[in-house]
Order: sequence, then C-alpha cells, then structure tokens
Amino acid sequence: MRDALPQEAIIPPDWQAQASTGAVANDWLRARVEMTTAQQAQAVAAYGAAALVAFRQVENALANERLLARRLPYEQSALANSTDAVRIATIQYRTGRRDLLWVANLQTNQLALEALVIRVRSLQRANRIRLHLALGGSFEPAPATVPSAAQPTHLEATWSPAH
Repeated sequence: MRDALPQEAIIPPDWQAQASTGAVANDWLRARVEMTTAQQAQAVAAYGAAALVAFRQVENALANERLLARRLPYEQSALANSTDAVRIATIQYRTGRRDLLWVANLQTNQLALEALVIRVRSLQRANRIRLHLALGGSFEPAPATVPSAAQPTHLEATWSPAH
C-alpha cells in the first residue's frame, strides 16, 4: 500500500528543502571546525618553534658565557706578561742594551693585547644582554610606584622622636 502513495505523501516537500539546508549547514559547520582545528594546530606549532628558538638562544648565550669567562683570564695574563716585557725592555733601552725599535714593537704588542682584553669584555657584556633578552627580560623602565598616604615611607617608619 505504501508503494501506491506518491513521494510527497511519504516525505513532505518542505522537509526535503530543510534537510538539504541542514546538510549544507552541517557541512559548513564541519568545515569551520576543521579550519579552527587546523588554526589551533598551526598556533601550537608556531609556539613550539618559538620556544625552541628561545631555548637555543639561551643555550648559546650560556655556552658563550662559559667560553668567554675561560678566555678572559688567559688574555689578561698575556697582557700582564706583555706589560712586564715592555717595562723590562724600557729599562734595557735606558741602559743602552736595547734599541727603541725593540721597545716600540713590544708596546705595539701590548696595545694589541689591551684591545683584545677590551674586546673580550665587550663580548661578555653583549652576550649577557642577549641572554637577558632571551630569558624574556626587557630594558623598558619599570613603572614608578607612588607610596600611598596610608603607608608610611621608610624614613617615617624608622624615625621616632627623642624623649
């Protein structure tokens, strides 16, 4: 008996339109969920990459700090030895045992070593700045805090009148 009924009697015509609209809405919603999920995965990957870069920067800065800390005493020792050599050569020049060119060459070497010590110290400071920034530090001034009237200042809290 059911076969003898027309299609419209079994499924109302507006239901088919609603079903197709629902299917489109469902497909749109599914696509929107997939897109949002992909965006979230992309954000997580970007965060992970940024974290890896930060870890690498900190690791490099710490390794450089160790290397520069080991290198500086050697350079300072070489400078001290060169300074002693210049002092001795100057004495020898004044007594006539060495010529001025000998002293000038030693002084040139001493100046080069002084520049090297300054360079290593500069590298240390630049490395510490990079480490500070890699650890999330900033050079922006901290906001000034104004003590409230209810809280006494340090001087007011410690001062008491003499009896």
